[in-house]
Formats: sequence, C-alpha cells, structure tokens
Amino acid sequence: MSELVEPNDRRVQFTRVERDLGLTDRVANQLLEMIVAQQVRPGDRLPPEREIGEALGVSRTVVREAIRALSGKGVLSIKSGSGVVVTQIGSDSVAEAMQLFIQTRGGYVADGPFSYDKIHEVREMLEIRVAGVAAERATEDDLVELRAAFRDLTEAADSPELSSIKDVEFHRTIAKLAHNELYMIMLDSIGPVLLKIREETLVKRDRRHDALAFHKRILEAVEQGDSAAARRAMADHLEDSANVWRSKGKAASPHGPAGRAKRAEPK
Repeated sequence: MSELVEPNDRRVQFTRVERDLGLTDRVANQLLEMIVAQQVRPGDRLPPEREIGEALGVSRTVVREAIRALSGKGVLSIKSGSGVVVTQIGSDSVAEAMQLFIQTRGGYVADGPFSYDKIHEVREMLEIRVAGVAAERATEDDLVELRAAFRDLTEAADSPELSSIKDVEFHRTIAKLAHNELYMIMLDSIGPVLLKIREETLVKRDRRHDALAFHKRILEAVEQGDSAAARRAMADHLEDSANVWRSKGKAASPHGPAGRAKRAEPK
C-alpha cells in the first residue's frame, strides 16, 4: 500500500492493483472508493497522474483513462491548470441521469420499454406515499408555499401549456413538503415525461378544471394534516389521470396500472 500527501496535508492511501483486462476499471473503482470513503472530498485535488500511477503500479495512461471515466460520470472534474478535482454531485445531476436514461429509450411510448403503464405505476408507488408523508410533516411555511403553488395552478387554468407546467410544480411542492430530498430526486427523474403526459391530457378546459378539483382535495388534506385523506386524494387524482389517458385511446396494458379495472384503495 502506498501513501501520498495532498496539498491540504491529508494522506491518501492507494493499494496496488493487479494487472488484468479490466485494469482501467479497477483503477476507477479504487478512486471511486476513496471518494465514497471521503479520503478525498468535494473540492480536493487528486495527486498528479504520475504519482497515482506509481502508487498503484500502473501507467499514466491507465490512470488518465480511469479519471476520464469518472469525469464522464460527474464524479471528477478535469480543470486546465488546476488538475483533477473531486466534484460535488448534486441532486440535479442524479435526476438528469435518470431522465436521459428514459428519454434515450423512447420516453413513454406505448410500445417502448417505458410505457405509460410503467410511468403511472411509479407515480402511484411514489406520489401516494409522498402525499401522506407531506401531510404529516408540513410546517406552516410549507403550507404557505403549497397554497401559492395551488394559486398559480388555478390562475393558469386557461392555458394548457402553463397548466401543465404549474401542475408539475404543484406535485414537486408536495414532494418538497415531505422533507426527504430523495422523494424529490425520484419525482424529478420522471419529470419531463410527466410534463409531456400532462400536455396531452390537459388540452381541454373542462379537464383542467376537473384536475384542479383533485388538487384542491390534496391541498386541503395536507393542510389538515390528514395523512390518510391526502393519500386517498392523490390516489383518486392519479386514477382519474389514468382514465383520461385511456379515454384518449392511448394504449395501455391490461396488466399495467392504467389497465386495471379498479385500484385498491390506500389505507
């Protein structure tokens, strides 16, 4: 095991890696393990490639390839004149990666790997739970924010495009009220797909007003701190959305969530 001293006087330990066909991956994995273990932290510079290579018993080329691989994942940043710096991975980066994963596989098309049924199933699993948690944890300041989001949604009722955007924001606000950033990351990961679905289902004015009524029920349940009522209101809202999708003639699997005759009421 070799030890290098960083400019900040923190010692970084490397374990020599065995040579095999996955040498670059092994080096990248060791660098990643160091970052996860916080041997190096966001903002820290890695030692020069030559020193890392000597410590690991590999060439500079292998180290450079490993660094590039981690840079592509957003873990490291290669800065001219500053060397290689450990980056702070934000929630936006995580959500964007999932968004790209879905979008590059066809989005929510009926015959694609991510059909409406699959997206809707994730929404049921996530948003019904989130609504209940938000009702339990929302503070007075949170409620002010949720009321503002509902007011914005109400004022956007005459515009299909704006209604779709404000609808997404209302649901994001509920996720925020749950005070668990992982909920927001998961919801944002399917955000662009949900926006496109809303743009197709909120075309008609009467549909937008029907959706507004469901959102009002959710708001009132969260205001009252009634977790069960919030879950029921969200479940009814999502079921209504699925029915609207079916009424538009969109394909839905008879075994998927949008194809079930009746959903079990959440407790």
